[in-house]
Amino acid sequence: MPETNPNLSLQFSTAAIVEIHRLCRQWGYPSAQIRVGVAPGGCQGQRYTLGFRPDDSAPDDRSFAWENVQVAIEPRALPFLQGCTLDYAEDLMGGNFRFHNPPVALCACGLSFRELNPEAK
Repeated sequence: MPETNPNLSLQFSTAAIVEIHRLCRQWGYPSAQIRVGVAPGGCQGQRYTLGFRPDDSAPDDRSFAWENVQVAIEPRALPFLQGCTLDYAEDLMGGNFRFHNPPVALCACGLSFRELNPEAK
């Protein structure tokens, strides 16, 4: 059962919530559900992942609800999401979700990251 007040500092901007709901309606999902994770890759070694398929959640995911969005987080991603905000923005190149996370160093393209202080975890 999802938590309504998770003990996480992961936040969602209003624009991200609106876009998540829009995409889920467009794709025909009965409810807004996402899964957030971290995977190896990119020039900095790690990248955030964001999935929209309701059946992608695993039994050990940390789950909670935020503005009528069911959020599942992969356990290994939890340390990388502290202090993070998921945002959505559109620019001349199109729209995309962006993870804003002060405790990590993003690469120039903004798609991958590395920890600034790996010993702190």
